[in-house]
Amino acid sequence: MTFDVEPLTKQEVQDILLKSSLEVTTIAGYRLGQAIYNNLPDRMCRIYNGTDKDMYHIKDDDLAVTMLLNLAEPM
Repeated sequence: MTFDVEPLTKQEVQDILLKSSLEVTTIAGYRLGQAIYNNLPDRMCRIYNGTDKDMYHIKDDDLAVTMLLNLAEPM
């Protein structure tokens, strides 16, 4: 499944990772995949909700980060 969505910039990826990592360390039981998904720009989370690009329920932190990087422009 492909979508016409502007990919994340390098800066957006860095901002999302930083904010999500901080949230995970301060909110008990909060998963990184959940935090990343919640910090995605609206242009992405609404389209990817419920698809194979939706990392909300992912429990593996490395997989969640990889999924985020797959939404980014080539670096």
